[in-house]
Amino acid sequence: METLLPTRFERHRRQSGTWHSIAARTVTALALIAATCVSGMVGCGRQEAERAAVEGRVTVQGQPVAEGSIVFFPQGAARGKPAGADIVGGKYTLTAAEGPLVGSARVEIQAFRKTGRKIPDLMGDVSQANRPLIEEKINTLPAKYNVDSKLVRQITVGENSLDFEL
Repeated sequence: METLLPTRFERHRRQSGTWHSIAARTVTALALIAATCVSGMVGCGRQEAERAAVEGRVTVQGQPVAEGSIVFFPQGAARGKPAGADIVGGKYTLTAAEGPLVGSARVEIQAFRKTGRKIPDLMGDVSQANRPLIEEKINTLPAKYNVDSKLVRQITVGENSLDFEL
């Protein structure tokens, strides 16, 4: 009488065949993952967004801002670090290397005024027991031009001239 149950050898061969099949698929998947990673390193990775040069004037009630700062925060599809510059004598300049990303940018502007008081230099060497004193400066513009700013400008490829009359 013939047995219908598989012999130990047949069971082992079937299990080995299954194991080899799973191993082959795993090796193939790992090879595809490795190829994808390598192609990303070779040049298929994310490119740095393009930056642009920006210059302009900032005035408050027709008068140039004597001393201040301006910062461009990327919005929408543009993702990256903000770009900022000092405002001196009502003017600011950012080169293309340090400028804002091309695209939409929210703008924050601060105008500083000296109070006449001296305060410790918190940006100086923290290891010094007696930090040097610097002149205190306060922002004179309302929040709608800085922390709550709704100012938005389009930055285009190349050079941009953006004036702000506040």
